[in-house]
Amino acid sequence: MNETFTSLSGNFISALSTSTDPRTGQFMVNFPLASLNGNNSLGPELTLSLSYSPLVYGNAGFGTGFSLGITQFNNQTNLLELSNGEKYRVEAGTDTVRNKKLNNFRFAYTNGNDDADGYTIFWKEGKQELLTSDRRRYLRYYAHYLTAGPYPNARVGLERTVSAAEPG
Repeated sequence: MNETFTSLSGNFISALSTSTDPRTGQFMVNFPLASLNGNNSLGPELTLSLSYSPLVYGNAGFGTGFSLGITQFNNQTNLLELSNGEKYRVEAGTDTVRNKKLNNFRFAYTNGNDDADGYTIFWKEGKQELLTSDRRRYLRYYAHYLTAGPYPNARVGLERTVSAAEPG
């Protein structure tokens, strides 16, 4: 048996991307996990990747600092975390995003009046993300592309009922 340690991690160099922010010196890692494509591969697509940032303090099951890169909103802390890695604070009791300089998305009440039906994020490229409460005991992800491609109303859905024994 060979006693020399050998790593095969170099074989997967295209799958793993790392970077250091030149302004802050923060180290970040992004590892693509899966790309889910709905409607018999007609789209839209949901890309999941495991990302690390020292600025992420929570533990979503992958260790402190790691996240899946899925859009989420915490209405207790009013923190909006977008799938592209951007984070914003939302004014309490409203759908107004603070310190948003670029017009690449719009965050709004789904029903137009209050958060009873959750929130919707309208992306500039036409994608929509619907955010609802986890108290309903299920996970649902839908993306809608309104203008892209020959199928203007393409949808992708990912839905699973969570039993009472599983963590919500």
